[in-house]
Amino acid sequence: MMAVNVVEASPPQLPIQVYGDISPDLPQDYPIVFKINGIEYARGTAKENYGYDPVILIPVDDPDTPDKDGYIIGETVDVYINNVLVASQTYTKTIEKIDITLTPSQINEITGKPTQAISQTPAPEEKPACIPKWNCTAWGPCTEEGIRTRICYDILCNLPPRTETESCIYTQTPTPTPEKPPEEIKEEKLPEIEMKKVEKRFSTILIILIVAAAGVGLFIVFYELKRSRERLALEMFSREIPPETMQRLINYVKTARAEGYSDKQIKQILLNEGWSKSTIKKVFTQTRRR
Repeated sequence: MMAVNVVEASPPQLPIQVYGDISPDLPQDYPIVFKINGIEYARGTAKENYGYDPVILIPVDDPDTPDKDGYIIGETVDVYINNVLVASQTYTKTIEKIDITLTPSQINEITGKPTQAISQTPAPEEKPACIPKWNCTAWGPCTEEGIRTRICYDILCNLPPRTETESCIYTQTPTPTPEKPPEEIKEEKLPEIEMKKVEKRFSTILIILIVAAAGVGLFIVFYELKRSRERLALEMFSREIPPETMQRLINYVKTARAEGYSDKQIKQILLNEGWSKSTIKKVFTQTRRR
């Protein structure tokens, strides 16, 4: 009898999707290339952004093969635009958004503009960019539109103040109904028995008004609490995951399916990346709808 060793194959490695914005915008489309140790692993086009259309996917190295097939966690990926090195990136997730800021000299190299001649007078040393430090006031009251604001002041770089807003739950305080003062009754014109009847009738009406006001107040309070819970639930649902990130996850699932990966494999990869089961379920639900 011969013993047969069964080697369990490791799950396939999904590629890493990279994208981001470029500032300032380039005047036209230029090739953007991603290299590891001088070897090209992915390319696309760059203008005001990259990786949006078409999608850029960097393959991940398969540890079960002796050859290097792609990216290994911790490696540095050099990014070139029109053969000009503009950034170096590292990745930890299967979807990475990394913006690229170009310097004037990089823009001149990319667009082919001649660089200015260096004058004999040494240029002054560039001061490091000032990092602002914002000191914000307390949040203002919540408006009927469900928004509150505050003002932030920069205490380091002398930048102009900025106004920040956020969503809130507006709760209206019920205004008590003013009670009408009882009409003065001329005692000298009413006999004693009529006075008692008037006082008893007034007390009954007052009690009815108090009970009615209390009932209306309780109804308003419970109604506002219900509206607050509904708004809070809607707000929590909308804040659970930003629409842009949801769209990126949907696009990633579609791309992985096109590459031949099963839904089970994609869900396991996303779970390993730290996405919650509820978020993954919503992503696959939205993918079926679209």
